[in-house]
Amino acid sequence: MKRGALVLALALAALGGAATAQAAPDRLPPLATTTLDGTPFAINPAAHDVVVVHFWATWCAPCRHDMPILDAAWQRYHTQGGSGQGLRMVGIALDTAASRSRILAAGMGVHFPLIRATDTHVRPRDLPTALPETRIYGRDGTIVARFGPLDAARFDQALAKALAG
Repeated sequence: MKRGALVLALALAALGGAATAQAAPDRLPPLATTTLDGTPFAINPAAHDVVVVHFWATWCAPCRHDMPILDAAWQRYHTQGGSGQGLRMVGIALDTAASRSRILAAGMGVHFPLIRATDTHVRPRDLPTALPETRIYGRDGTIVARFGPLDAARFDQALAKALAG
């Protein structure tokens, strides 16, 4: 009887913890690494930038389809006045065995930084369960939009809204 009460108490505690964890907003983790071309790269959530993070892999066809959509947005905002309007963007390749040069080549010449997940301290629980996944983090560091394969119009609308906010 006491064992049953203990199991029930532990189960209720676990449910309470899970509910609390799910209610908390997803936050942008700090990131400091080197890009695939060797440039130091860092994202600080306290900088109040809008941050787009695209999780992808070289073997993922929908991921490669998204690259021109992301690059067009990157170039559009970074050619308007040169500042990028507080926009940061990074592609995080989840390939485990691919070389830097192979990932860079598969990036199709995009103008935003590309990094390997294995070169970061991103926690496994912060990685997506399916690819591609693109996240837009607002200036407060919380996720404001999350996409699977990108629809250019929906992505552009969500990004413009995040940058305006």
